[in-house]
This record gives sequence, structure tokens and C-alpha cells, in this order.
Amino acid sequence: MSVRMIPLPVAIESSPKLWDVSKREPPAATAYNDALCARVKKARKRVFSGAPKMAEALGYCGRSAYEGYESRTPMPSWMFERFCNITGVDRHWLVFGYTQPPTTPEPPLLPGEKPES
Repeated sequence: MSVRMIPLPVAIESSPKLWDVSKREPPAATAYNDALCARVKKARKRVFSGAPKMAEALGYCGRSAYEGYESRTPMPSWMFERFCNITGVDRHWLVFGYTQPPTTPEPPLLPGEKPES
């Protein structure tokens, strides 16, 4: 079986290189996904020490699905607004990585939790 190679678009690489189409994603998409996952993890660490608390706060996914958002699979875009509200980060920073996240106020309370005095 031969591997078919196609040129990368100019927008992705400044010099023409070949991309192995048997791989699932072009290099630029993989780099973006890795960076997005890293920003999700960084934002969560500002508010919660562990991924299970963040998954519970989001309420949309289980612990293992959320842990994937921090390591391998980009978070679905429909979750961005709630995630940003919980963590206090700017949506543009989360998606594009070009603004600084604001300082975090106290972490939001989970249902049934009381503020510490």
C-alpha cells in the first residue's frame, strides 16, 4: 500500500512540505488542538485542583470525558461559554490564546457548598 502525499496549504506552512494523508489531521490542526487542551487545563487549575470538580461544575460531561478535554480531544465549542464563566478566563484567550487570562476571583461554589468563612 502506498501513502498518498499532498502539499500543505500556504496558510499552514510558509514552505511547501508534504503531509501524509493517512494521518487523521494536518500538523497545524494537531498543534492547535494540543494548545487548546493545554489552555483548558491551565484555566481549570486556576479554579479547581482536580478535573473531577471541573466536570461536576460544568455538569455536561463525566470525569473521563472532561479529562480528555485537557489532554487529547478539544472541548466542544458549545461548552466554552460556561467553562469561561466558571474559570473566569476570556473566551478569546481560551480559543486563540492571544490575551492574558484575568486574575481569578474566588472559585465558584458547587451546588450544596457553603462559602468558607
